[in-house]
Amino acid sequence: EKAFIQMDADAELIVKRMEEQGGKLPFTDKADPEKIKKELGLSKNAFKRAIGHLYKERLITIEKDGIHLND
Repeated sequence: EKAFIQMDADAELIVKRMEEQGGKLPFTDKADPEKIKKELGLSKNAFKRAIGHLYKERLITIEKDGIHLND
């Protein structure tokens, strides 16, 4: 349950960061764990859980050049 609660907070953080950067993250869930930690302050596992949640909710699309917010 703790991971589920944290996943929502992490997803909100990612969406906020994407909005600040014009609706895009310049990397995907395949990025180096150090890059994810530096950019978002999240572990790679937490990042992947949150991205998966956002993807299932159809709030994002994952492309080769990064992750994009859907309109």
